[in-house]
Amino acid sequence: MKYLIMKINIRIFVVILLISHLSFLTSVSVSAQESSVSSKPLTTSYDLVHPGLLPDHPFYFLKVARDNLMGFFKGPPIDRASFALLQSDKQVAASHVLITKKQNADLAHTSFVSAQDYYEQAIMHTLVAQKEGINIQEMSAKLSQAGAKHQAILNEIEQYLDAKDQTMFDEEKEQSEKLAQMVQSLH
Repeated sequence: MKYLIMKINIRIFVVILLISHLSFLTSVSVSAQESSVSSKPLTTSYDLVHPGLLPDHPFYFLKVARDNLMGFFKGPPIDRASFALLQSDKQVAASHVLITKKQNADLAHTSFVSAQDYYEQAIMHTLVAQKEGINIQEMSAKLSQAGAKHQAILNEIEQYLDAKDQTMFDEEKEQSEKLAQMVQSLH
């Protein structure tokens, strides 16, 4: 019985250790992915963050769980907006890597859809912050720059797509333009 309890405690400890060090693992992830995200000059000076673990990684579910947990505990709406924008940038970078390095259009599309969702959340949290009287000028500028960068990455991704995959990303292009209009209304 004592052995069984010890075995369970060890497993719990290992899971907690994995989750707590997942951010370390993502920063030590293959640096070739990081360089591929910024390998071609784009029209904006906004830099995307490293995507970390990609959706095809076996431990990706831990990253998602960690990010959801961290997002849940964010405080003021402006902090939630910053966090959602960070997640959006990570998903755009992941989508770029998935299409350019791994030629996985389905997973790249899923990542880009997720990026758009996070970007929309960032806009909504910024609107809430504005209604609460918080200064949103800096966040609004970041959202504008990020939107331009996301559209530039989307244009670059389209160069790697065949006709079938192109139709998947057409909706995202329209959504990206709608979100850009929402950001313009913040100014």
